[in-house]
Amino acid sequence: MAGKISTILAKKEAETYCTQGLHKEALHIYHRLIATTPNIDPALKAGIESQIEKISAELESDDIEEAKRMTANDIRRVKKGWGEEATESDMMICAQAFCQIGCHEEALQELADMLKKGCATKKTPPLVADCLAKTCAPEQLIDMMEKIINESFSQSKNRFDYAALLAQEMVALEHPGHAKAILAYLQAHPQSDGDAALRLTAVADGIEGLETGQQMDVKPNPQPATPEEPAPAGDDTPAPLPEQPAPASDATPDPSPDKRFPLREKIRSFIQWLPRFGKRS
Repeated sequence: MAGKISTILAKKEAETYCTQGLHKEALHIYHRLIATTPNIDPALKAGIESQIEKISAELESDDIEEAKRMTANDIRRVKKGWGEEATESDMMICAQAFCQIGCHEEALQELADMLKKGCATKKTPPLVADCLAKTCAPEQLIDMMEKIINESFSQSKNRFDYAALLAQEMVALEHPGHAKAILAYLQAHPQSDGDAALRLTAVADGIEGLETGQQMDVKPNPQPATPEEPAPAGDDTPAPLPEQPAPASDATPDPSPDKRFPLREKIRSFIQWLPRFGKRS
């Protein structure tokens, strides 16, 4: 009885630690409880083991988030150390590092700073498109994109060209909603040169291809099989035999089924003949 009470008290203590966020302390109590109580009730043991798995998963998730924060802090320290002397390559490395750890907003800010300095205009669209897709819904995309390109390019043609590159990257990244939003922006800010029209057509075709592919992924209900075509002349495959017509509904049934079975008919005749044979004897 005393052992059972101490087990319950230890379990309550571990649960209290959990509510206070002291997961490691609770995990230690649960492990010690199982190790020092060999005759523990099976149902209670199963519940404790379930708690151990849950707490371990939470601790692992916390460790990952902590490592992520530390990595981001490390990047910020390096960036701060460069100061105004950061080169184009340095800024690109920072942006890529932020992307790799999932800090897309900070990566986008780094890329925007690069564009303001006139750096890597042709290298940034893939990363900028990826960050925009992961931080903005299609309906929020244009405000963020306009802020970046308006601060980076003074001429409307340059803004158009960069937005067209972003639209093409959205198609390549398979984000049709984001690509359509940018396409609408481009159509509202047309350019006179013929190359612009070709680029809009290419983006529109890419969006249509993505949407068609998505529709094809949703397969319709299977249709009944159609009759096979007759074999062409010269084919060695034998032609199927014609189907026999079904018997007419008013056909008269055979009154003597035994005629289809000769041996049964002979046996029946022999049995009918036996009484006459007895009278003769």
